[in-house]
Amino acid sequence: MNSLAKSSLISKALEIDGWFDEAELGLLVRCVNEASLRNSISPKQLNIVEIGSYKGRSTVALGLTMAALSLTGTIYAVDPHEGMRSGKHDSLSRTTDIQ
Repeated sequence: MNSLAKSSLISKALEIDGWFDEAELGLLVRCVNEASLRNSISPKQLNIVEIGSYKGRSTVALGLTMAALSLTGTIYAVDPHEGMRSGKHDSLSRTTDIQ
């Protein structure tokens, strides 16, 4: 994938609220590309499972990358939406009383 296409899809993903920054999204793009290159069974098909999707920024980046590489497959974005936030901009606070 050329750098212009990569920049364009990262820019589109950054329009969505989320925790992944530009560098992290770039890593996802490279990971999808590398996974497709290593898939010797079906190089044009890739299935991805993402655990924790918040508002979908990284999911969109994954999907746009698959489309740009002309890959078929499915992205499963799994998030229990239990209301607990633990991203780099949030503090994780859960306390238990131990006696």
